[in-house]
Amino acid sequence: MATYYTQIGIYELQTVEAQIEMLKYKRMIELFQAAINQDKPLNLIEVEKQLEVELKEWNEKIEALKINLEVSNQVLDNFVEINTEVNRLYRKLSK
Repeated sequence: MATYYTQIGIYELQTVEAQIEMLKYKRMIELFQAAINQDKPLNLIEVEKQLEVELKEWNEKIEALKINLEVSNQVLDNFVEINTEVNRLYRKLSK
């Protein structure tokens, strides 16, 4: 699992970030269209506040992916260190 996150996880993270950005703009258009349909004035600040609230869940998902990536990198680093030590001990014992 650690190898997956270190090799593929970074691309998955970039994909999720791009999807969030796309969803943000799509939702912004929807909110502006709703305001136009209801003959309300367009207010960018209010729309951005509403988007911030709605996208909080997606931002939490990104943070979880980042944490998985960091933990996987640490596990892989530890594995490499342990593997190196085991190889060193094996060579020492086999002499």
